[in-house]
Amino acid sequence: MVNDTNSDFAVKRQLLQMQMLYEIGLAINESLDPIQVVDEILNRAMVMIDARVGLLIVKEDGASRIIGQVGTENDLTAILQLPEVAQAWNDSQLRQHQIDTPAGRHLCIVPLESRGETGGILVFVDKEHRGNTVGPFEEQDKSLLHSFAYQAGASLHNARLYESLDAAYEELKIAQRKLAQMEQLRALGDLGAQVAHSMNHILGIITGHADMYLNFGRDPDNTIQTIMATAESGQGVMERIQQFARLSVGKKRVPVDISSLIQDSVADMQTLWHGRQGEEAASVDWVLTLEATPATYANPTDLKEVFSNIVLNALEAMPGGGQLEITCRERQGSIFVSLRDTGIGMHEETQQQIFTPFFSTNEEWGTGLGLAIVYHIVADHEGEIEVESTVDEGSCFTIRVPIQTNPPTYPEEHDAALDLDS
Repeated sequence: MVNDTNSDFAVKRQLLQMQMLYEIGLAINESLDPIQVVDEILNRAMVMIDARVGLLIVKEDGASRIIGQVGTENDLTAILQLPEVAQAWNDSQLRQHQIDTPAGRHLCIVPLESRGETGGILVFVDKEHRGNTVGPFEEQDKSLLHSFAYQAGASLHNARLYESLDAAYEELKIAQRKLAQMEQLRALGDLGAQVAHSMNHILGIITGHADMYLNFGRDPDNTIQTIMATAESGQGVMERIQQFARLSVGKKRVPVDISSLIQDSVADMQTLWHGRQGEEAASVDWVLTLEATPATYANPTDLKEVFSNIVLNALEAMPGGGQLEITCRERQGSIFVSLRDTGIGMHEETQQQIFTPFFSTNEEWGTGLGLAIVYHIVADHEGEIEVESTVDEGSCFTIRVPIQTNPPTYPEEHDAALDLDS
């Protein structure tokens, strides 16, 4: 009779455990967010076996890294360095190990397998017993964890796979957006070249006749001078459009010291800004940290245009003065230039449009082509440009230019539609 009772109790306990594992499996598979999956795995497992601390360890670039932790543990480094943890990557058997410390810690190490590979390791520290005491894990705990490990391993694998696919998809979308923007810029360049050529001819006739009237001294109410000033302003816009169109034409490249180019650009912009603002120019704190970088094949005129344009934008964004910090450094085969100001900053909507041709927030001086030209030049050098900005705090432009140690080859001919000198 006693044996029958024990058997019934064992069967009921197994049924309860199966139900619990089923419910846990549903819970940890509800999400593909890696953070949520890790939290569910740890919290569910710890409740299941009454563990005091739970860790989830993965291997990245050959090194073990903790990506999830529940409970407080002061010996994390010691745990990561345990030989049993290293062995668990190649052994699917559960392991129980006691750290050799005065406190006498009890560990249960659980490899998480999926598709024949160990994708992570669960480490549980100390089982909590009644009376707030701790001790080693029991055979029942290890049996539950053995069944749980298969579900947890599959969930972790799926979540991390989804994360990598999602990241790859985001990179693809960014690449497609950049390609579409470059195609748009190229099309606008073709059209702009033709429009600018025609408009310059018309504006030239207007300024010529207006100048003739001025030479005869006929200018009632300064009307002719107004016509001249407006036409000359229009010619300035046409010159910018022509400059934008010429970016599509291959240009000779020479070894360039980018740090020196930045210094030249800063000097030019300081002179221009003080000339434009006069005595009213606000005080700007210039902070330049320019490391020595290898020479790279580039077009110095174009890159100087990039730095000058962004510096000028930064000065315009700080009408009351501020700080402009410029850094230049080499990292992993590229030169990174960062230009950070403490100006008025930009809203998210503005950041999305600043590289679009003819978009400008400066009604007095802007033509809306400056940053479009900057974007085109950086892309033409196989580089990237990004902007981060916060309203009332400032903006930061980061430019990456890959180091080119070999001279580029040049096409013998280019599109005649873009040849503005013909």
